[in-house]
Amino acid sequence: MAKARVLMLMGILSTLYYDLPRKLFQGRALPCRNVVFELTYRCNLSCKMCSIMNEIANREHLRKDTELDKDEVLEIINQLPSGSNITFTGGEALLKKGIDEILEKTGKKYKITIASNGALLKQHAELLVKAGVRALGVSLDGPPDVHDRIRNQEGLFQKLQNGLQALIEAKRIQSSPFPAINVNAVILRENHRFLPQVVKIVKDLGLDSCTFQIFDPSLRRSGIAPNENLNDQENPLFNVEGIEASSLRTCLNEILQEGRKRQVSVAFSPPLSTDEIVTYYGRVFDLGDWRCRFPWQVTRVSPYGDVYPCLNYRIGNTREGPLRDLWNHERYIRFRQTLGKKGIFPACIGCCKMFPLKGKRL
Repeated sequence: MAKARVLMLMGILSTLYYDLPRKLFQGRALPCRNVVFELTYRCNLSCKMCSIMNEIANREHLRKDTELDKDEVLEIINQLPSGSNITFTGGEALLKKGIDEILEKTGKKYKITIASNGALLKQHAELLVKAGVRALGVSLDGPPDVHDRIRNQEGLFQKLQNGLQALIEAKRIQSSPFPAINVNAVILRENHRFLPQVVKIVKDLGLDSCTFQIFDPSLRRSGIAPNENLNDQENPLFNVEGIEASSLRTCLNEILQEGRKRQVSVAFSPPLSTDEIVTYYGRVFDLGDWRCRFPWQVTRVSPYGDVYPCLNYRIGNTREGPLRDLWNHERYIRFRQTLGKKGIFPACIGCCKMFPLKGKRL
């Protein structure tokens, strides 16, 4: 009971910390405590649906700046309050030069989450546990042949399995509950019929949670080529590959059934109902039912030090000034004010940070 009360109190304090400024501060926010670092856009895979790779392919002029080195990354992190939440992603975050030192030093004061494709997990398993990484999200898009085909690398499923087994063993040896591991699958026309099998695979791997994510069609959510002007009107739905409604509905219902049967926690991201997911893959989406609080809670830093809220609207660069100044920069304030008035932008369609006005509906 005491633990439950503590968790409830922490939830109330968190809500006050982020929601009061959103409602009262005219676009300003309290000190930033959540940062997503895109450590590198380099990757050891070439996945068919990857928004980063798609954006690189669609941009004629990419920046030539050098990536932030490990010391620059650590310098930015050390500007944050102790206990802040740090997420490392990419590209493939584990490819970052100096990643071991980044994890070791960050883990001493901060809570770390990592998103990874899992190919390099085995060689980093012991370090992830030792550094105190709190959460790890790994990608798994179906049974071995389907996963390998979608991710364009033969034998990748086996690498992921070996890495997860090594991580579970490292947790056992170090008597640690961390990192908590969640498997993430992207819903695609090519793999949707096989997705119920992912739940069984998750259980067989000794894990207990998985997320099924709708395909994010936007090319406006990275720091590859940030814009000086806000482009919030682009509707990316035309980029969604349609899925036949009855086939998709059957798949989604089977996913939920498998979760109950195997006692695996199943979630959809963002939290759309099964009907809404079917409609989404029919290229129909009602923006009026959704909102976003992300820019009051989290900021993103590109591999080159550019700070942006979510859509690739450039706020500034960490090589030009401290993150705390950029967090409440006039451009950030203007972005929050605009979002607050509109509720959500058409360009946000497909983003996992959207939330429904009526609460979670499954």
